[in-house]
Amino acid sequence: MKAGARSVLLLLVCSLALVAALILVAQGFKRLHADQMTGLKYIGPAPTVAPLPDLPAGSSDAERTAHRMADWLGELSEPPLDKIGGGPDAEAYRFFYAPSFDPRVCVTIWREGDLYHLRTVVMDVRPTLTLWGKSETISARKWNRLRAAFTKRSVTDPFDGDNSGGGIDGSSWFLQSLTSGRVTTAQAWSPVRCFGPAHFEIVSARERRLGDFVKTSLLFLDWAGVQVPEMY
Repeated sequence: MKAGARSVLLLLVCSLALVAALILVAQGFKRLHADQMTGLKYIGPAPTVAPLPDLPAGSSDAERTAHRMADWLGELSEPPLDKIGGGPDAEAYRFFYAPSFDPRVCVTIWREGDLYHLRTVVMDVRPTLTLWGKSETISARKWNRLRAAFTKRSVTDPFDGDNSGGGIDGSSWFLQSLTSGRVTTAQAWSPVRCFGPAHFEIVSARERRLGDFVKTSLLFLDWAGVQVPEMY
């Protein structure tokens, strides 16, 4: 009996290990073939855009962040958030990913009447600067989930007013919201870290206070069906 029980237990462990391995392989395959799975359509060459004028001396961190983001978004032909949707009740949200060497990604979600729109634009950097994108609608459930996330200060201001800093290489992550006629922008420099071999990473927030910021950013990417490199 004991030998039989050990055999059954060993078989169960081996079966669970096999299932886990198959799941990892499937996830890795998905990551490896992300470009083919996004459904993005070719838009055309990225436009040549003149850089915005320099900000005056003494500008705040928030002003510098907004200026930098507007400069980058111009290269993607993406309008400022307050230009999306009309009227005083306009409401919109945006995630923008600006890495040092990889394609930039912008995902914008906004409401028009009873419809909730999602637009994704990616600027590929190899071999030349080209734009890819797609537009679709999302459910009211996803919209309400996003609105609830942006009521948290840990999403709209994860550093509690402090400058998030930066580095030479890495990526800037931005979350923006337009509500009640006011645009808020939060920025974090390379806010995630990964564990595990290539294509099988477990992604987590670099520090605890960035947890809600990272979770909300990943919602945009998940709904857009786009993956981005997390490590350099």
